Amino acid sequence: MTQPRSPHEGPGSRSVVPWLALAACLVVAAGFAVWLLSIRDPMGSTEAAGATTTAPTTADPSDRVGALDAPVAGTLTAEALLTPADVADAGLTVGTPGASDAPAFPVLCDAPDWGTQWSAPEQGVGQEYPGQGAVVSEYAAGYADATAASAALARLTGDAVSCPDLSTGGSVQSTGPATVGGDESAIFVVDDGGHDGVIGVTWSVVVRSGDTLLLVGYTTEQQIGSGSGPGGEGDDSSGDSAGARSTAEALASAALDRFTTSN
Repeated sequence: MTQPRSPHEGPGSRSVVPWLALAACLVVAAGFAVWLLSIRDPMGSTEAAGATTTAPTTADPSDRVGALDAPVAGTLTAEALLTPADVADAGLTVGTPGASDAPAFPVLCDAPDWGTQWSAPEQGVGQEYPGQGAVVSEYAAGYADATAASAALARLTGDAVSCPDLSTGGSVQSTGPATVGGDESAIFVVDDGGHDGVIGVTWSVVVRSGDTLLLVGYTTEQQIGSGSGPGGEGDDSSGDSAGARSTAEALASAALDRFTTSN
């Protein structure tokens, strides 16, 4: 005989029980998963952070050397340099100038390159003016300020005194300030040591104008022993040391005038 239903038992009560059991299992499983993640997460976060962290980069020294070999363009342009007409006014005839990317001045002491020798100028521009029996060169080096430019000139002068013998042969002498104006100046005479009975001598005048150093070089060659240059070796085509220095100073004065007018 069939037992009567309880007054509290509805027609769908038997089908609800399995669903309640399933829901309880899911809650338990979810709680267990959260617990596992709470244990593993610190390690996982560390690994993720480590995967995305990169070491700080440092500048390649070769980049700096490259920058020194080719100073950035700036306010110094070829318009600030001597023209062939300016050189002619100093008594020399030269041809069309060609650009130069470094000062025509030796590297002294233990400086590894010209940029270091010139205390790392921030910009620069130069030209070379070929002539008959002589070469005129000019280079303008710009610095952050007048103090930096003055320090660069002081280094050139100090190194010329400390290291008169050049590693490439020849010698350099600092012969005192020039008489061309500017904020300060120095004159150097450089010989290449001679070869095949001929010696090349350059009178270099460096003038500071504010935060810029202007280098003007006057280079000649002659037979060794025929003049009165450094060490009695001769310094220009006429063998007249005073005349060569005077020509270099005249060129430097013209360069300073051109630079001042252009700026």
